[in-house]
Amino acid sequence: MASKQSVAARDAGIAQAVQHAEEIHLGWTDKAVEAIRTYARCVRARGETFTAERVRNSVIGSCVPTPPHLRSWGHAMREAAKKGYIQKVGIAQSEAAHSHMSFVTEWRAG
Repeated sequence: MASKQSVAARDAGIAQAVQHAEEIHLGWTDKAVEAIRTYARCVRARGETFTAERVRNSVIGSCVPTPPHLRSWGHAMREAAKKGYIQKVGIAQSEAAHSHMSFVTEWRAG
């Protein structure tokens, strides 16, 4: 189980990243959450699960501006989950080279 300090550090990093994204791209979080909702609806029809990086790779730069830091997506995924658009279903290995095959949350449409 994660320590209180590690959880606090994670949350602080995400908060800082999303604040910066909002300063650069006003309304970034709302655009990202709507993109997550749309993506989840599309993959629901195929019965697929997904990771934040798959969502990000499919929409970044097109309907959602590229945020200054990818941690901003953590906040957007949490917001989408709070709204019931997506649900955590497990873990998967990251496909991103910069993540060195670390484990990430696997989601499905809510």
